[in-house]
Amino acid sequence: MIKNSAVWDVFISHASEDKAEVALPLAERLQAEKLRVWLDSFELTVGDSLRQSIDRGLAGSRFGIVIISPGFLQKHWPQRELDGLAAREAAGAKVILPVWHGVDEAAVRAHSPTLAGRLAVKMEKGLDHVVSELLRAIRRDASQNPSALVPPAAPADLRRLSELATAFHAHQTEHIATGKGPTAVKDGGMLVLHILPYAIVEGTVVAAYDELARHYELFPLIKGTVRDSQIDYDGVLLGSNTLGCGESQRAYVKINRTGTIEAVRSSLAAGHGTRWVELPHLQALIIRSVTDYVKAANRFGVAPPFAVLVSLIDMEGVHLLQDFKGTAFVEDIPCGRLNRDRLLFGQVILESIPHDDRATAQALKPILTHLANAAGLAASPYFDEDGNYTLDLRRYT
Repeated sequence: MIKNSAVWDVFISHASEDKAEVALPLAERLQAEKLRVWLDSFELTVGDSLRQSIDRGLAGSRFGIVIISPGFLQKHWPQRELDGLAAREAAGAKVILPVWHGVDEAAVRAHSPTLAGRLAVKMEKGLDHVVSELLRAIRRDASQNPSALVPPAAPADLRRLSELATAFHAHQTEHIATGKGPTAVKDGGMLVLHILPYAIVEGTVVAAYDELARHYELFPLIKGTVRDSQIDYDGVLLGSNTLGCGESQRAYVKINRTGTIEAVRSSLAAGHGTRWVELPHLQALIIRSVTDYVKAANRFGVAPPFAVLVSLIDMEGVHLLQDFKGTAFVEDIPCGRLNRDRLLFGQVILESIPHDDRATAQALKPILTHLANAAGLAASPYFDEDGNYTLDLRRYT
């Protein structure tokens, strides 16, 4: 993870033909290793200036991974990116990390003898080999230039993050429950999710917060559509009410300048007389939201570790069903009856960016297990013997 002098650790230059097969899998693997990755599909949205965004990525990245392929050698934009990286190397810094994909030395030499003479890693040896060699080069540079990379948080720092996150969650949950949160919430029966980055320990702000504020669509509401946004002293507020953020919301997301995320969804409990919530649906909402939020935050330079905390508010007397209700009667489905108004389901520290929902579920297992306990189960029924999460989240979020 680069200090704030660079927004990204690596810029991935590639031809469009190589995105799905090489660039995207490589980017996701590097993100899982706690690197901040600039990739056009991560950073560009409709209306962005392609040239300006690429120039910003080139200037703001420590290394440039160049995927050299037949498509790359024929395209204008990748060549322009390579020229930009080469210009930075002219100042004496090692910047370009070549990856050969479907090319040999003769093909590269015909295009650029200088590039052909540079040691490269070859995709034909597999993605694991490529990731290993790239990490070795990046970390070797860090050992020679200790100021370039920030070491992992020490145990004492993680304890401090945990303490700050616990206090923040308690304070904010109280405010939300008593109508003093960022905006009023409709109807009760609320899920409250907080994600706090390591930045809160040092009190630093998101280096690319202006970019984050412009691309808030990367932070979707928990089960809802963003219909209004508001930027204020504290950060960005996203709401579900078409009448604006000043009105009561059924869902909102607040992103503070430190990268702290507060997401709330109300009206969770269905039914008249007997109120109920489905455990698998609740777990799916939490897993998907955490995955979306930490990945989005990381794209703007917010580095792990992250503290994740989950609570339910206004849930006393609600039946937490162990399975989906479907067409069955509520009383026919095993459940746990929630016996208090507010329930805190603990805290998890994410020390890296989960590469997908299943990885997030594995990391959140203590929280998901506690939720299952509240439903009357010894453990979440959606983990197999190998610890893999089996619920297909696409069906339920």
